Amino acid sequence: MDKVDEKIHELEQEIKNHQAMKELDKFGHSLMEKPLSIEAQKIFFATMRDFFKEVPGGILGLALQVNDEWEKIEPYEATHKASYILFADVDELGLQEQHKGILPSHHQLFRDLCGHLGISEKDLGNKKNILEEGTKLGIETYKYYREKGVAKGLGFHLSSETTSNKEFNHFLNGFKKYKQHYKIKDDKDPVLDFFAVHTIVEPLHKANGKIMMGIYLKKNPQKMKEIREGALEFMDGFYELFKALNNRLYPEAS
Repeated sequence: MDKVDEKIHELEQEIKNHQAMKELDKFGHSLMEKPLSIEAQKIFFATMRDFFKEVPGGILGLALQVNDEWEKIEPYEATHKASYILFADVDELGLQEQHKGILPSHHQLFRDLCGHLGISEKDLGNKKNILEEGTKLGIETYKYYREKGVAKGLGFHLSSETTSNKEFNHFLNGFKKYKQHYKIKDDKDPVLDFFAVHTIVEPLHKANGKIMMGIYLKKNPQKMKEIREGALEFMDGFYELFKALNNRLYPEAS
């Protein structure tokens, strides 16, 4: 493991040890202990939607920034370098199986899951259902992926992908446990695809992001501070989000 790999590994451990992970695990534990009421589901999904909605476009924005930066130094490598980030959007946009054509995007799967649960698009857009911490993280997601530069964007992306695998496993397991409550047929019910697909694809998304981070740091070793800033900005916002969700939806466990 060279020095760049060591720095990335140290940052990854810092992400995993952040207090946000404890709040996430607390929420996951609560999902297993008690199912969400329909009103709680509206708050959960509407709040997460205000954050999630910025991710696919943000990934596109960061990939474009990587492409444009590499055009200045190695133009024939630019699109290849951008692909390490863009790969994460293949699934988000429903492009993962070309022989089948365009499949449902993650946002469509999210909408379909909510519809199954009796949550309308109007419910998802109702400000009464959206905790401000979800809105704030959505705003930061837009800024860090699109406007803060490649280094901070790469750090933000690493944290996002690191949390996602654990996050969606918690969601999937919690909803599977209470099939009757959520009107789910079985563990393979397609209505759960929004959760299930993330548990499959996130590790590879994260791995590709780390590869790009390593390539970037070898050319710009002085940028590690900015990468860490982006990573911790996400984690701080993620902590506030799940702390708020725990307090609002499971006050007895907080």
